[in-house]
Amino acid sequence: LVSVPTFFAGSNGLATRGLVSAVCSDATWFAQGAVGRVTVAFTLSKFVELGDTVFLVLRKRTLTNLHTFHHAMTLALTWSLFERRASTGLVFIAMNSFIHTVMYAYYAAMLHPSLRSFLVPHSLYITAMQITQMIVGTFVNLLAAREIIAERGCHVSPLCVAAAGLLYSIYGVMFVQFALERAKPKRA
Repeated sequence: LVSVPTFFAGSNGLATRGLVSAVCSDATWFAQGAVGRVTVAFTLSKFVELGDTVFLVLRKRTLTNLHTFHHAMTLALTWSLFERRASTGLVFIAMNSFIHTVMYAYYAAMLHPSLRSFLVPHSLYITAMQITQMIVGTFVNLLAAREIIAERGCHVSPLCVAAAGLLYSIYGVMFVQFALERAKPKRA
């Protein structure tokens, strides 16, 4: 979670230079040192997350379109943002790392049968956090797009902004659909 304090308080961070600078800065500053190692680890972790999918298939679980699309496209997007050193990626890493920490802690706790009845009603909070992530991600891309269009020196590839903006919007719709489906009362 080194990326979170760096995004907020780093040399081009939110508290130091403002939102636009944090989103549009030359990203070489976060590709070095501890943050650089975290960025590499995060990028590589997306390959590990595909293991999630393998385990579900091996356990003969049904894969949802959301799961399959999200894992495949997030891997491609993360790699692209990392390879192009898109500073918007640090925002995404900070949000995604936090939410995945909460989510995997929830999954681990669900392994304890005595906790399941308490935890299940709270699963929608994780989905709400994911939907919030998609809204913020879309906003970050719109902000970067505004700076690129106005030619104010946003150091993020327009292709990265377009791809990430499109994916965050699609993910948002898919997570809202998932939440609405899960919130429906079960038929007896």
